[in-house]
Amino acid sequence: MERIYENEMEFGKKLVKMESQICDFVNRLEEGEYKVILYNGQTPILADDLGLVEFIIDALIEESTVELKDNDCLVIHTENEIIELKGRKRMSNGEIFARKYLDECEYTGSLIVKDSLEQMELREDNIKDSKDYYRKCKSIASIRIVPEDDKNYAMNWDAIIIGFRSGSNEIWQRG
Repeated sequence: MERIYENEMEFGKKLVKMESQICDFVNRLEEGEYKVILYNGQTPILADDLGLVEFIIDALIEESTVELKDNDCLVIHTENEIIELKGRKRMSNGEIFARKYLDECEYTGSLIVKDSLEQMELREDNIKDSKDYYRKCKSIASIRIVPEDDKNYAMNWDAIIIGFRSGSNEIWQRG
């Protein structure tokens, strides 16, 4: 019986140490050292939306590990997944917005990339996997929301027009 108690105490100490490592890393965001923390290379975590960190801490179990890599990357091994938190000192507001938009698309099902605002019927090739678009976020130059007074607003009320540094545009809409 005493052996079990020792293991529980050891686990408690280990859990506190892992939580401390995670909190110390996230404090860099709260203190302004990082503008954003990327969750698994996709989802931006800002100082005002740290609920995800609580979720990560709740997922820790005895077999979990937490390791700091290159001082700006925290890798957490939980029972079900490997989580990578990467601190970024710079990221444009457009990139943050686009990444959050893609997160919503992933949650709701898919991303629709339209040919034009006038397009009424979708083709199969307009429906995309939002995960394939996170890599494009770095090259965003502008984001516009379709104005309410636009004649095509009814079909595009939740669409955004993404302008890239190359000069090209894409129309993204939640699927």
